[in-house]
Amino acid sequence: MITIDDLSLWIKENTALSDSSIYKYSRAVNTISNEMQQKGIIPVGLFDMSVLQCDFYLPIILRDPDFISKNSTGNNMYSNALKQYRMFRTATSDMIINQSEVEDAILGYENLNETERTAIVKSRVGQGLFRKKLLEKYNSTCIITGVSVKRLLIASHIKPWAVSDNEERLSDENGLLLSPTYDKLFDYGLITFTNLGKIIVSSQLSVEDRTKLHLSTDSTCIITGVSVKRLLIASHIKPWAVSDNEERLSDENGLLLSPTYDKLFDYGLITFTNLGKIIVSSQLSVEDRTKLHLSTDREYELKMTSKMKEHLDYHRDIIFVRK
Repeated sequence: MITIDDLSLWIKENTALSDSSIYKYSRAVNTISNEMQQKGIIPVGLFDMSVLQCDFYLPIILRDPDFISKNSTGNNMYSNALKQYRMFRTATSDMIINQSEVEDAILGYENLNETERTAIVKSRVGQGLFRKKLLEKYNSTCIITGVSVKRLLIASHIKPWAVSDNEERLSDENGLLLSPTYDKLFDYGLITFTNLGKIIVSSQLSVEDRTKLHLSTDSTCIITGVSVKRLLIASHIKPWAVSDNEERLSDENGLLLSPTYDKLFDYGLITFTNLGKIIVSSQLSVEDRTKLHLSTDREYELKMTSKMKEHLDYHRDIIFVRK
């Protein structure tokens, strides 16, 4: 079960918000959850909802007249808090795994104490002690791009978790800290590293895509225009949970993004104007914007239609985290 403490801890570990702001946001989410449940706007509390339920009910809350009034009085604190909560749930949804299957795979599971069991289970999805060790080892930055947005960083096992022993599953010597696109490339075996730390690139990546990915022995940059199909993610603009069946299948409600940018878009850290220019959340530092090549001057080819504009309006209003 998700708790208010889980939310507070995640915000503290993944944002630069002050302890005071974290406290206010966490309590604001709890307050809104209780009030909306009492009004019958939501069937269960926010902390008891699935990720899909959150995507469905958050826009209903944000458009509730009582909420709008309360939010206005609170200088938008409540809407900002709910957007932080959505980001938290979206980011941590990747951690949801079939625990019984993981437990079956842990060597000598029955002989481990509860702390050891928890640490090894969490390491399966790059979380807990394993991730903490890698964040400390690599100073909370992607080893390739230098990006330091913690919520984007993935704790990747070098030797796969399934074939590692329990010690290897938790060892920082068996891990790399990577941003999502490079995590996928590494996981798919399209890149690896020499013992001197230089990248080796698979011949399955074209010269053009290597250039777009800035994959050279000296590169530390990220992705634009990549055409490696296995890396491309079909991202809904208006979330699947709140779309009707037609919108769920419509190409006017989708963008084709590489993994890092899919995460940024899904978390509400970037969005687009109706002219195709990127809008960047103030939660991303100037340094990270540069490392991510997030140019607010460039116009991207979005093949804009009136319907796509409607969906982008929704994303900017409901999903995008301005500050």
